[in-house]
Amino acid sequence: MPNFHDKWRSWSTLTESQLLAEGRKEDAAKKYPEVAQKRVELDGESLLDMLIAADPSGNQKYLMNAARLVYQAMEMADRDGLKPWWGKITAYMPDTNEEGEGLYSPYGLTGRITNLLPKYHKLMPYIAGADEMFKDMGNILTWQAFRGVVAVALQKKNRAEKEKEEKKRLSKTARDESRVIEANDYHIIRRPESQVASCYYGRGTTWCVSATKSENYWDHYKQKGKSFYFINTRRNDVDSDWKIMTLVYGPDGYLDEDEPRKDASNDTMSEEDFEVAIRQGIIGPDVGGNIASLEAGEESYDAKLIVDTLSAFPEMREDAYQDYVDEGLSEEDALERLVEMFHDKVIRPYIAEIYRKTKEDVEENPVEAFSEEDFERIKEEVNLEHAEIELYFDDYVNWSASYTFDVFNIIGEHKGKGEQITYAVNPAEDGEEYIEAIEHVFDAMRLPYLSEWGGDAIRQSERDPEEFTVNIDSGTGEYTPGTLSEFQDFVHNVEYVEGSFPDFEGELYKYMLEIGLIKRDEQSEKYWPDPAEKERQMDLPLQEGRLIKIKIMRRK
Repeated sequence: MPNFHDKWRSWSTLTESQLLAEGRKEDAAKKYPEVAQKRVELDGESLLDMLIAADPSGNQKYLMNAARLVYQAMEMADRDGLKPWWGKITAYMPDTNEEGEGLYSPYGLTGRITNLLPKYHKLMPYIAGADEMFKDMGNILTWQAFRGVVAVALQKKNRAEKEKEEKKRLSKTARDESRVIEANDYHIIRRPESQVASCYYGRGTTWCVSATKSENYWDHYKQKGKSFYFINTRRNDVDSDWKIMTLVYGPDGYLDEDEPRKDASNDTMSEEDFEVAIRQGIIGPDVGGNIASLEAGEESYDAKLIVDTLSAFPEMREDAYQDYVDEGLSEEDALERLVEMFHDKVIRPYIAEIYRKTKEDVEENPVEAFSEEDFERIKEEVNLEHAEIELYFDDYVNWSASYTFDVFNIIGEHKGKGEQITYAVNPAEDGEEYIEAIEHVFDAMRLPYLSEWGGDAIRQSERDPEEFTVNIDSGTGEYTPGTLSEFQDFVHNVEYVEGSFPDFEGELYKYMLEIGLIKRDEQSEKYWPDPAEKERQMDLPLQEGRLIKIKIMRRK
């Protein structure tokens, strides 16, 4: 056994961190001797050795609490009547010992904790909020709770990384789908060309074209031919409403008549408001506030600050203020003249340049709104054998697909040669029974049908009681790429579904016979061909002439 002198000599060569670690090892071994006991079954190691080797901190700061978790888990197993199995390969562990007592593996249990330690250490920044207290491992009472703390922190880390990646993706998409029109020392003027870009660069505003938590109107305004130019102020100390503003241009290439300029709170800005906001972005809120006090007739303004700031601009005459005073103007009048000169020589030309560049961009890059011709083109591209497509346009495009057929014609096409079929139930007297039969066959064949804007899904013609129309599908949208794509998908789906309609007519004919809506006369019943002949006749080509009517209407 080493004496005190030998021990001191070995310690004297250690760093402060190493001394701290050694002290923590000794403290843990003294407090939990069962955990620190060397065991032959563990190749001469102890459970404490496993914890020491797994330390991620470099100074064993988790050791005492890790040893406590191991010890408490062993005590709990003992209270549950389990006995320790001291081996490393848990696959070899039997269910019970020779006395029939249940077993558990202290080595396997300690291994779970050693696996958690480096994760716990690495995930420390994510152990926050309600779990903040668990940054102190002494507040973790069981190894199961330790596992839960690590699991929650890992979820937070994964979520944060996912959000970070999403922000990077959105940032790249927004850059790709927008253009910088002007960037100078005071402002960045950017034109978003997609909803993603509008939402990204318009975050923090209440603009409907940048909304992410409520309905977004980007497509709506794009359809109307409007263009937006976001003006970001580089200074961070300006009024919040003026950190970002937007210019709104109409399809004629001029500022929108009703809402030409908007601040971040979505309030419409007058030309004077815009001028003050731009001025503050150039000279800052301190000088701008003093000028505002001067303009309001207040006495609390810093004349020297105003003079020094405005006179420093190269467009201004350095001694302009003194010249005004020398001409006999009062200090207040001289300051007002200086401010007016600043507006004339700096602010208004600056704003005029903004207008010039944005208007020029609108003229060179007009909004590409979709028109009626685009929808007509989709209609013409698809050859629907049984379909007739009608388009009706207004503020919104609305469409529906319907299938119209005549039960009299169906009977004529599907009855046997020479067979006489009559109505047992006259459609003119009880069309509801026919509607129910049509619904039954549609449901049985899993064909789509739906109500049309408050009407019935299946309608009987008032003019011709034998004619019925089934509403297949409907949709609505604006003149946007997304709506055009939806309409294209809609037409293709109808094209696919209509392939089932000839089979539907045959099934409807058989079902009408089955439930007694139509019937054979006595002679036909007696001489109707045998089943084989009937099937042969049913397989003959059907006559053409049925139409599906697709109506596309606009809801005002």
